[in-house]
Amino acid sequence: MAIENNLLDEKRADINKIIELIDVNDNIVVLTHKNPDGDAIGSAYGIIDYCKSRGKTVNGFIPFSYPSNLKFINYGNVIQSFEENVHSVIIEEAELFIIVDLNSAGRVGNIESHLLKSNASKIMIDHHLGPEDFCDYYYVYPNAASAGQLVYEIISSDKEYSLSKEAAQAIYTAIMTDTGSFRFSQTNADVHRIVVALLESGANPVEAYDKVYNSFPISAMRLKGRVYENIETYFNDSVCVSIIKRLDYKETGASEEQTEGIVESLLAVDTVKITVLLMEEENGEIRSSFRAKIGYDVRQIAVFLDGGGHKQAAGARVKNMTIDTLKNKIIEYIENNGY
Repeated sequence: MAIENNLLDEKRADINKIIELIDVNDNIVVLTHKNPDGDAIGSAYGIIDYCKSRGKTVNGFIPFSYPSNLKFINYGNVIQSFEENVHSVIIEEAELFIIVDLNSAGRVGNIESHLLKSNASKIMIDHHLGPEDFCDYYYVYPNAASAGQLVYEIISSDKEYSLSKEAAQAIYTAIMTDTGSFRFSQTNADVHRIVVALLESGANPVEAYDKVYNSFPISAMRLKGRVYENIETYFNDSVCVSIIKRLDYKETGASEEQTEGIVESLLAVDTVKITVLLMEEENGEIRSSFRAKIGYDVRQIAVFLDGGGHKQAAGARVKNMTIDTLKNKIIEYIENNGY
């Protein structure tokens, strides 16, 4: 259940509190969400780098597999794919969890049960609406352009810390990806001021763009082509919907993490205002991604499906429903709610 505003205010931590919690705890675990994007990996690396500079023992984990095009910002392999038999002890011994770029415990996948039963303090650093009540402290600001922006605000406040070139590159990548290469509406002057500081600290924008957007295997391109083949449009071509079934992954040789960025590309159609991508996952869930041009709100569609996100970028996971039934349910919702 998402926490109410008064409870969020009650548990809200300022930057000084977060720094204090890092100072008094020696064994720290940083977590981010499954199917991680650039903001997830970049913000996680940024806070890990800071904690290491304070002499802390820090481990970072993602559930399941790691996107190949984001490995360049996982310097020293400090963020690992969680393996139950290998890493459970590390989770159990953690004194502090820092959870970035997610607001629901379910988003940490196979780490969830370990996280929830731990008595360690938990901090959430996030920019999504409607966080769930499973943390002790919240640094949550939905108006921020990315979790990477919030991490930068925290670590740059410590004047004894010198931002490393690696952390600068990771946080730059976080901000770049979650702002759609600086084109989404929350890309304001504050974001650009942060970017200037990151560039001055050694971030390389050419490398970031090239690695994120020009480093996919041919299987990912084949999957993208399959998505384009499966496009359906509705309401005078203003809504674009496509699907990825398990057979599509098998026939193209692609993996689930190689879907990143495809739903945004569907917005390139001139008449399209809203895009929907539905993906069958190996565990039987259907992952739904929604994107919108300025003036349209897809978060409400995601909330209807017990998901969440932002007005122009949102998502949900649905169980016990076929992909075609879900598609029809979404189209009906859009038709009935004035889109």
